[in-house]
Amino acid sequence: MLGFLLRRALWFAITVWIVITVSFFLMRAVPGGPFDTDRAIDAAIEKNLAARYHLDWPLWKQYLQYLGPFNLDETHGATLAGGDGSSSFGGVLVGDFGPSFKYRDFSVNDIIAQSLPISIALGTVALAWALLLGLSAGILSAVWRGSGVDLGLRLAATTGIALPNFVVALFLIVLFVFEVELFPVAGWGSLSHLALPGLALGGPFAAYIARLTRTGMLEVLSQEYIRTAHAKGLPPRLVLLRHAIRGGILPVVSYLGPATAGILTGSLVIEKIFAIPGTGTHFVNSALNRDYTLAMGVTILYTVLVYSLNTLVDLAYTVLDPRIELEEA
Repeated sequence: MLGFLLRRALWFAITVWIVITVSFFLMRAVPGGPFDTDRAIDAAIEKNLAARYHLDWPLWKQYLQYLGPFNLDETHGATLAGGDGSSSFGGVLVGDFGPSFKYRDFSVNDIIAQSLPISIALGTVALAWALLLGLSAGILSAVWRGSGVDLGLRLAATTGIALPNFVVALFLIVLFVFEVELFPVAGWGSLSHLALPGLALGGPFAAYIARLTRTGMLEVLSQEYIRTAHAKGLPPRLVLLRHAIRGGILPVVSYLGPATAGILTGSLVIEKIFAIPGTGTHFVNSALNRDYTLAMGVTILYTVLVYSLNTLVDLAYTVLDPRIELEEA
């Protein structure tokens, strides 16, 4: 276990460094800058803004300053960033993502701290919808294999996989906002505001989970120990709940890491459609506004979350199936 975690920590550091480096240089390779969309400003003011955010430095120097933790501002010497308040930010190595170029009264850390809980709430509701609908449909489809219920659930799952979440969102808005007025169309503030966007975001993942659950359950239900349990006279419900489900959902557990990552990245569109002030909305705005630091901060955040969730999934796998061992080397 310790060797596995140490190896994952090493690859985590390498992965984050690669993401930071590639994102940093790709973002600055795109034509335009963070102040191009502002109203026409005096050349001297634009020069001062560029100097404030070190955009007049060579790229290699901007990169080192962004990483931190040393302040490379020659006018103040090579001192620890943040120690005298002279540096714009301390660098990502000390957990400081810097000031936002567009929201100039806020740092990237402030924006993430305000918006991340909202995105987590939306993601939690979406994942709950995905697990509730997906597991139920997959188990029912496997138990009633070949029946009309199985055919209908498989058709629904195929449709859910084929439709992107923004199309599902539009259908839900038409149905539950305009036809049957049950939920608000947009905004944030209560659980009712999360019901529709959560369903729209989790619906396609519920379809994948249903397919995986059905496949896993069919494989488990054909195992010898399941037939032995039936031969011993155990009620079918008890065999299903106590013996079959635990092994049948293993494919779903392995999918939860990528699914959670997909829910996080998929929330970008859903948050814009339903006007939810989450991290995804800020990420889209940062890309449109060339807000380098905000876009980088959200990218790094998503990388950390995805990597951590995949590691947790690997650990959960060994809990559900003790026969699986983590590689130590």
